[in-house]
Amino acid sequence: MKALFRLLIGALIYAVIGGLSVSHANPVWRDHIEVELVSETPSITPGTSSRLGLRLLPDDEWHTYWLNPGDSGLPIAMQWALPLGSQASPIAWPYPQRIEIGHLVNYGFEGEHLLPIEITWSNDLVPGEDITLSVDAQWLVCKVECIPGEAPLSLTLPVTHAPAADRGESRHAALFAWADQRQPTW
Repeated sequence: MKALFRLLIGALIYAVIGGLSVSHANPVWRDHIEVELVSETPSITPGTSSRLGLRLLPDDEWHTYWLNPGDSGLPIAMQWALPLGSQASPIAWPYPQRIEIGHLVNYGFEGEHLLPIEITWSNDLVPGEDITLSVDAQWLVCKVECIPGEAPLSLTLPVTHAPAADRGESRHAALFAWADQRQPTW
């Protein structure tokens, strides 16, 4: 009986940790901020597009900056390493908050936020393989004083034949929805 129990527990651990092909990323902690590369879907399909995002979670009362940071600050920057033939769009910047510090007016984000990027995947990706995507992210995180930060981030996703509608959502779907609701209309 104990042997059967150990076998079942071992099989469960294998299925949860190593036997499933799921996305793998790890948040990175830097001074006053947590950053992570995330995906809107749990897999990618050759020849299609899907979205990745830079998730940022500054400490309470700290913020990052928008594309136009205002009176001070710098926008967040990303340099991608993608599979050959794949391309990243510019950041789809959500509209920012107005952040006043003394006589300065800045534009940025407090609290958890996401900067989405659309990736067009190469037709040459092979279903059944896992692809590791990398980005070098740079930012300023500020309260009154600003601290520059950077991190190499990566995310591993399986390549499948599944169309986007059948791939499902990630645990970060609510953050992508937040960013979509905050897209400027021109």
